[in-house]
Amino acid sequence: MKCGNMEQGGQKSESVLVANISDKPIKVSFADADENLSISVKPNPIPAGGTAEMSFTVKADRKVWGKNTYEAAPVIDGKTYTSSEGHTKIGI
Repeated sequence: MKCGNMEQGGQKSESVLVANISDKPIKVSFADADENLSISVKPNPIPAGGTAEMSFTVKADRKVWGKNTYEAAPVIDGKTYTSSEGHTKIGI
């Protein structure tokens, strides 16, 4: 997900709707999140066939200039997932 340009020391928050297309509730969390990234999912667990709002906040580090990526590893029902390319974290 992209959150656009930010001023050094600033912060930006955004939300997206996520869906649980399975037939049972799922618990979603994030492991190994970068220091300046926070992510939450509400409601959590996400009901079977339901949706939830996933919100994230990025706080720009004043010591880092240029294009930056903040990452976290998605954990669903206790299992950490990787991307199809083998990455263990998703980037914001």
